[in-house]
Amino acid sequence: MKKIDTSAGKLPQREKGSLVPQEFKSIDEERRHNLERLASAFRMFAHFGFDEGLAGHITYRDPEYKDHFWVNPFGVHFGQMCVSDLLLVSHEGEIVHGDRPVNNAAFAIHSRLHMKHENLNLSLIHISEPTRRTPISYAVFCL
Repeated sequence: MKKIDTSAGKLPQREKGSLVPQEFKSIDEERRHNLERLASAFRMFAHFGFDEGLAGHITYRDPEYKDHFWVNPFGVHFGQMCVSDLLLVSHEGEIVHGDRPVNNAAFAIHSRLHMKHENLNLSLIHISEPTRRTPISYAVFCL
């Protein structure tokens, strides 16, 4: 596997309110675009209170390596998440990009779902609801 530069492929800011889908000229552009959105999703979830404890995680399947997904590292608060914090993990649990530990629950849950639906470009979310009346919430997004 080649070394992945997550800073490569940065695109200019689009016009606010644009509903035109983003077009990518390279895998690097697509990866960077979606990693920026993944990091911002963590910060948005924190803003709305879905950041209690260490149980939540969001993953995104890599556009080039379909048997790998990007996930938040263990112990980094949602509100502080940056692209540089994200980990690229194989379906076997090997961290191939990043230097922090992966959340074992995130790997156990998300790797199985990514493997089961390998024909879809998925982003998966697992969070605890703030009032804890609903213990776990899941969402699956096809990109």
